[in-house]
Amino acid sequence: MEFLKVPKSNVSRRKFFGATAFIIGSFAILKRKLFVKNAPVKTTKLLTRDGKLVEVDLKKIPKGKRPVTNSELASWVWKNQKL
Repeated sequence: MEFLKVPKSNVSRRKFFGATAFIIGSFAILKRKLFVKNAPVKTTKLLTRDGKLVEVDLKKIPKGKRPVTNSELASWVWKNQKL
C-alpha cells in the first residue's frame, strides 16, 4: 500500500497551487463586484392621474404596439376628467 502514499512535497505543492488559485479567483470576483460601473438609469417623467409628475425607469414601462394618436389622447383626457 505504499504506492497510495503521496510524498509530502506534492501535498504542499498542491496546497500552494490551490491557495494561489483561490486567492486569484477571489480577487477576480471582488474586482468585478467593486469596480463594475453601473449603467446610468434611463428615466422619463410621467404625469399621474392625480396630476403629480413622477420619474419612472424606462425598463418598468411596457412597450406599446403603436403610438397613441392625438384624438385618442384627447378622448381619454375628457373621459377621465373629474368634474
